Amino acid sequence: MRILLLTALACSIVIINLYFRSKTFNSLDREIKKLNWFNLEDHEYIQKSYNFVADRFIKVNRCWLKYPWRNLFLKNLWKIKKSSLPCHMQNILFQRFLRKRFKPKHIKTLATWSIKKGLIIHFYSRIKIKNKWVDVDVWGKKWGIPFGKNVRNSELVN
Repeated sequence: MRILLLTALACSIVIINLYFRSKTFNSLDREIKKLNWFNLEDHEYIQKSYNFVADRFIKVNRCWLKYPWRNLFLKNLWKIKKSSLPCHMQNILFQRFLRKRFKPKHIKTLATWSIKKGLIIHFYSRIKIKNKWVDVDVWGKKWGIPFGKNVRNSELVN
C-alpha cells in the first residue's frame, strides 16, 4: 500500500511538473514573439535574451536549497517576476530563447562545482557563435559575472 501511495505521489509530481513546464514555455514563447528580436545579429540576440532573463529574477545564493520547490515547474515560473530562481532553471528559460534561433547542437549546458564554501553546484550555458564557443551565465549576471564568463573562476565558489 505504501509503495502504491508513493508511486501515485511521484506520478502526480511528474504530471504537475510537465503541465507547468508547458505553461511556462507557452508564456515565454508569447513573450519572445512580442519582443520581435528575430532580425538581430546572433550576438545581439543572445545578449538581449541574457539581459531579459537575468533582469527578471533577483539574486539569491543557494536558491536551490532555500526554495527547493523552485527546482521543479510547480507553477508557471515565467510569471514569478522579481523573485529568485536557481541557476539551472534560469538556464532552462534562457535556453528557450536560444532554441528559437540556434540549433540544439550549438547550445550546451555545463556545470561546475566546489566544496570550498559549502556544496556549490552551478549550471551555465555555452553557445557556439560563428565557430567560437561563448560562456553565458545568466544567474551570474546579478553577481557581477560579465557576459562571456561564468561563475567557475569567481569568488562565489573559490
